[in-house]
Amino acid sequence: MGEVELDELLSHRDRANLRFQPIIDLRTEPFGVKVVSVEVNQVDLPEQMQCAMAKQAEIDREKCAKIIHAQGEFNAAQKLVARRGTRYLTNYGLSFSAPFIVFKCDLLPRRMQCPAGTAPPSDL
Repeated sequence: MGEVELDELLSHRDRANLRFQPIIDLRTEPFGVKVVSVEVNQVDLPEQMQCAMAKQAEIDREKCAKIIHAQGEFNAAQKLVARRGTRYLTNYGLSFSAPFIVFKCDLLPRRMQCPAGTAPPSDL
């Protein structure tokens, strides 16, 4: 079983069974035993491997939680900046008699929004 990855063994037991059958049959043939079928019913992992897998799973969960938390803070910061910018423009505009135009950046043509070093889509 050392030749098969654990994920493959657990998710594709039928493939592993077909792979093991000729190997076992080759070893039992000198004794007159013909192996016609092999079935992996249970896979017991050493305790050390179980602990390592549990630690890795915990690390992955913590990483995912940090990413979700950071995305939430980023979204909140964007909304806060947008609100402050709108409030500033509104207050600034009220102090002058001249009108000014406020527009959202996402209304700019796509050509103007391309990051440096990238080409705009050819359909523009």
